[in-house]
Amino acid sequence: MCPLEIAITVGLLIGYVQQNPALENQAISRVQQLYISQLDSSIKEEDRQDRPFAVWLNQVVGPRAGVTWQLTDCGEQSGSSPGSEREIQACVETTALLPDDRKVVVLTWVGSFKQGLFGKPKIQFIVVESRGEIFEAARLLDLPELLRIPLVRTRPKPVQKMLPKIVVLPATTPKKYPLIFSATNMPVPHRVQGSLPNLSNIDQVSPPRSEPRRVSEGVLMGNVLSKVVPNYPPFAKQLRVVGDVKVEVTIAEDGRVIEAKAISGPFPLRHTAEEAARKWVFKPTLLNSMPVRTQGVLTFIFTRP
Repeated sequence: MCPLEIAITVGLLIGYVQQNPALENQAISRVQQLYISQLDSSIKEEDRQDRPFAVWLNQVVGPRAGVTWQLTDCGEQSGSSPGSEREIQACVETTALLPDDRKVVVLTWVGSFKQGLFGKPKIQFIVVESRGEIFEAARLLDLPELLRIPLVRTRPKPVQKMLPKIVVLPATTPKKYPLIFSATNMPVPHRVQGSLPNLSNIDQVSPPRSEPRRVSEGVLMGNVLSKVVPNYPPFAKQLRVVGDVKVEVTIAEDGRVIEAKAISGPFPLRHTAEEAARKWVFKPTLLNSMPVRTQGVLTFIFTRP
């Protein structure tokens, strides 16, 4: 996304909030009053720890933590077609700053700035920042345990190379007449029934369409017709999240991306990388003059702006 598009997007976001200032209050109030069993399916409604999200979070981070709530942009609508009007998704960003300078961020989807609040709110991600490192929680119930343990990535211990053990073999006396095999006295294998396959036309056989042909990232980049630069989420900038996101894509016979799944990289950046990868277009890959479905990996590099 070019700087002009980013400026337009930010301007639209500010305009939506200014035109409907009650939207932010409604969204924040809705998320605060939701019971955590409605945000985490692993929690049963009759569970004793089930309580409003705002109450539960304040108890988890402690009374000395500063908690802020705000409405923010959480990315583009999944499956939006190229050239269509951008649907700005609305998320409630909850940030808790702990006394030990650790930061907890919970992003909850609530709807869009165009359509308002709709659907069931759902959590996009939960992260804890500690000394510049980002730690992810898969669900709400994992957050208390994540805050109880010291969040320090330990360096792996160097592997000590073991010197090969020298083994002295006992001296042996060779036989006087060593056994020698030649082509004349080797056993003859049984005759294979049937005729051998004809390999003259093996290049003319196309792989099954149900199994995509794997190609390297270099081949993918050489076949690109149009590509989209992923948007840098505002909350990721705030957390100073950087890194490489690898997205596995499946490309149809006509060159369109039909599947995109992030397989590695910082979690807060994976969604926007997947959305960008779905909009890439490639030249069809031909095998024996026939277009085939392909699969490969694209790497999106996010650096600190």
